[in-house]
Amino acid sequence: MVSAGQGVAHGRRRRIDRYLQTNVVMYPPAFRRALVAADGRIAGVNSSALVRGASVTIPAATVQRVVETLLAHGRMPRGYLGVGLQPVRLDAGLQESLGQPTGLMLLSVEANGPAAQGGLLQGDVLVTLDRAAVRQVDDLQALLAGERVGKAVTVRFVRAGALHEATVTVSQK
Repeated sequence: MVSAGQGVAHGRRRRIDRYLQTNVVMYPPAFRRALVAADGRIAGVNSSALVRGASVTIPAATVQRVVETLLAHGRMPRGYLGVGLQPVRLDAGLQESLGQPTGLMLLSVEANGPAAQGGLLQGDVLVTLDRAAVRQVDDLQALLAGERVGKAVTVRFVRAGALHEATVTVSQK
């Protein structure tokens, strides 16, 4: 049996957005080998090291994207805003209007960093990046994928109880 999953964290600041999970325990040398679909296509690369106690397969499309990025850039670029964050609960009115219970409070804003250049201040609560909700730090990290590096994105944030919008150019540290 094979099922799909998404959003597994692997190591510090690394995230695998999508994966396939099999009900077969893989022992060497099965992991790091291809999982082949019934029609003969390669579904992905097996691993027993990404999720504790589970055998997962990284989809072929993800492997292809990573390989192409590594060939083009020599590494996986990650976006950077220059902020320290903490999830916080939004007040009831904002929860209702935004449709989300939490946002990310900026505990620190690096001087001359991307967020500071976009006008964000310590104490602001980030609620969206590029129209996608950010409820937890993992949400923001997933949105700061390599394709956003160098691009201007719209952020929505709460300051003094009011919703604001700004443009921030995602950098790479």
